[in-house]
Amino acid sequence: SSLKIYCPGVEYAVCWTAKCTKNGDGKTASCGCLSVRDSIKNEGRFEPGWSSSVLIGSHSYRAVLKKLINNETDDAETEFCDLVANKTLYDDYGLTPDRISVFGTYNEYINTTSNDRVGCDNDVSYAQCMGAPCYNSVYNGIWNLTCICPYVNKTSGSTWDSGDDVCWSANATGDCAVVAGSSRDTYTLDYLESTVSAMKSANMTVRNHKCPCVGS
Repeated sequence: SSLKIYCPGVEYAVCWTAKCTKNGDGKTASCGCLSVRDSIKNEGRFEPGWSSSVLIGSHSYRAVLKKLINNETDDAETEFCDLVANKTLYDDYGLTPDRISVFGTYNEYINTTSNDRVGCDNDVSYAQCMGAPCYNSVYNGIWNLTCICPYVNKTSGSTWDSGDDVCWSANATGDCAVVAGSSRDTYTLDYLESTVSAMKSANMTVRNHKCPCVGS
C-alpha cells in the first residue's frame, strides 16, 4: 500500500531496530522498542496494508480502511488518530496498549537513516510490527517498550543490522526473531484469523540476554 497516515503529536513506538523473543505460540514475538513522541523532527508514519494486517480483527480499523478505499482520506486519518490517542484501537482484542508501533524517521539512539540493512539467506523468523500493540514494559537497556508483533518464517529477506550474526541469531528454529526490513507478503484468511487469535492471548516473553536489542 502507498497510503500513509500521520498523527501529529501522538506518542508512538519505533520497532524497526528491534530484536524479539518468540512467545512460544508459533505466531507472535515480544519485541524491544523505543517510545517516541511525534514531532517535526521525528514524524510517525502508519502504513495501512499487509504489513499492518495484525489490526484486521478491529472493526474500528476496518471502518478506517473502508474510508481510505472510498477516498475519504481526511476522515480516515482523523478516526485512526483518535483511536490511537484514546488507546481504543485494540478494544476488539481485549487489549489496551500504551502505544502502537509505526515507522519513525529519526532515532536519537541508533542511526536509522543509514539504511544499514543486511540480507539473510537462511530460514529466519521475521517480525512485522507495523500497528502492533506496545506496552510500558522495559525490554532491556534503552528499549523501554515491549511490543507484541506477529512473525513469519522465511527463507530470505532483509533486516536492520541489529548485532553480530543477526540472521543466524533469529534462525527459524530458535527463540529469537528480528523485525523485517521490508514486507511484500500477503496472507491467507486462515493465517490472519489464527494470528488475530494468537494476538488476543499472547503471553509477553522477554529473554533479553539471549535476544538482546543492539545498544542495550
